[in-house]
Amino acid sequence: MCTAALEEASHDDLAGRRRRRDAVVTRERSAGARGAPGVSARPRLTWWDFCIVRASYRLSGDAKHVWEVVRELDGRDGCFMSPVELAQQVGIPLGSLNDHRAELQRLGLLARATVAGSKLDRWAATLPFDPGEPPSGSKAKRQWIRECAEALDRHIQETRERAT
Repeated sequence: MCTAALEEASHDDLAGRRRRRDAVVTRERSAGARGAPGVSARPRLTWWDFCIVRASYRLSGDAKHVWEVVRELDGRDGCFMSPVELAQQVGIPLGSLNDHRAELQRLGLLARATVAGSKLDRWAATLPFDPGEPPSGSKAKRQWIRECAEALDRHIQETRERAT
């Protein structure tokens, strides 16, 4: 399910396909994200999306932590915590935070969020594909999370290989 979604999804059709998401803000995508770079409406991510990122083997614990704190603080207008405060919240040096944010942006897991009239540096957690809805049943959910995490890991590996 997730492999097919990764291959077929584009950022332009994600907003319409994610009916369970409640808030949409305008977010800039990096050239490394799926779809063309530019501005796109993106829905808020859910706890299930966090489960997928958490299950990834190719992201470090600190990168996952940065992604989750941004996801958690991403209100209707993106995460607006200053980099210094965010680094303190995550418990890593500011330079490491900036490195993780840049890497997550290249991988399509973070995007800049822009709000009309605001000059604040805002970020939004994203996924490079729409995993769809989790199936019912705990065993099926665990398998779905693993499959989606494997699809994410393949995406990460391919993106990093293209960058070298």
